[in-house]
Amino acid sequence: LFQAGRTAAARKKSADFLKKYPHSQHAASVKDILDKSTNLQKGVLSIGVLAPLSGNVADVGKQVVQGIQLAVDRMTASSDMKIKLVICDTRANMLETARKTQEVISEHHVSVILGPVLSQDAIVAASILVGKDVVMITPTATDDGIAALGPNIFQMNIPLGVLGAKIAKYAMDNLNIHDFAIISPTSEYGAAL
Repeated sequence: LFQAGRTAAARKKSADFLKKYPHSQHAASVKDILDKSTNLQKGVLSIGVLAPLSGNVADVGKQVVQGIQLAVDRMTASSDMKIKLVICDTRANMLETARKTQEVISEHHVSVILGPVLSQDAIVAASILVGKDVVMITPTATDDGIAALGPNIFQMNIPLGVLGAKIAKYAMDNLNIHDFAIISPTSEYGAAL
């Protein structure tokens, strides 16, 4: 019923099933359908936000979350759409990112994930989302090839290797510069750029 777009009927049948068979092996799947159909009825779009809100890169994560919240506030002020943000702290840890990705999918039933912020975390989340009906948009990850992990994975930031090549091409083609000195941090980030 839910897949056929009959959300009201799906909601009623799901609620009836859960009352009659609360301990069924299918209860989790039926609850998922009930939650999704209820959210559709309310016109609520649940969006998961995966960002490091604690740890050594918490400032970056908090700024990304503030930007997302600002965009959502502006959008909901000018439309009837209701958006529920499910904000999760990945702690800049790949294992925690995997846990939080699973949580926003299975417990909060999000259809969109914004983040993760860091490239290694984005790769972990993207690998979990392969073959799933959830879209992931990472606004800041810079490793090359993250978006190639699946048709539902998007990367807004240009990979560092591409960025470095474009900077050099612009300097050579438009500024007639052919000798370069490269100043960068001695990190993976600096080496890739």
